[in-house]
Amino acid sequence: MPRTTATTSAALASALAALVAVTACGPVHTGAAATVGHTRISVAQVQAATKANQAAGGTSGTPADDERAALSTLIRDDLLVDAAATKNVSVSEGDVQDFLAKLRGANGTDEQTAANNNIPFSSLHEVAYQGLLVDKLEQAVAPGQTDATALQTALTNYLVALSKQRGVKVSPRYGAWDPDPTKFEVVADDAFSTPFKGSVALQSPIASPAS
Repeated sequence: MPRTTATTSAALASALAALVAVTACGPVHTGAAATVGHTRISVAQVQAATKANQAAGGTSGTPADDERAALSTLIRDDLLVDAAATKNVSVSEGDVQDFLAKLRGANGTDEQTAANNNIPFSSLHEVAYQGLLVDKLEQAVAPGQTDATALQTALTNYLVALSKQRGVKVSPRYGAWDPDPTKFEVVADDAFSTPFKGSVALQSPIASPAS
């Protein structure tokens, strides 16, 4: 990787970090929890992701909160995939294994890495993959930039624009997608954010090994 381990780990936003999307017009497909453009996210996917997060101790509060958190992650995952395709960015299996090996050196085992970071063990590979993907996407949308905050902001802005092109729609049973850059997540209908200046920084769900 072209950046230091600490910087790379700071970019591990992946499925569990806050990215961006906006609500599109039109109905959600029948049986879908949400749609991102023409991509359908099923209720079964949300339920499976919620159970995995709860099993790892990643609860957001009420069962409804946990479902909204899981759905938010699935939506952000889809936006990341689309951004990577648009920018011709990819992460190899070798990249993932190299990073997991560094974490293994600090934590002992992959299972312990997952436990130390409240990540379902079954999701560890995907979290590492998408975190590294975020790292490369930041470089793609802000080439030459080295400031972590500026890189995060550049990627957030890019994803805001991308999500407007694709559109995001959430089934009313889960609430609604909050388009405010300080939230960009599924919220209860009565919990839309009060706008304020700034945006949420991308943060890693995985603790970095010592450099």
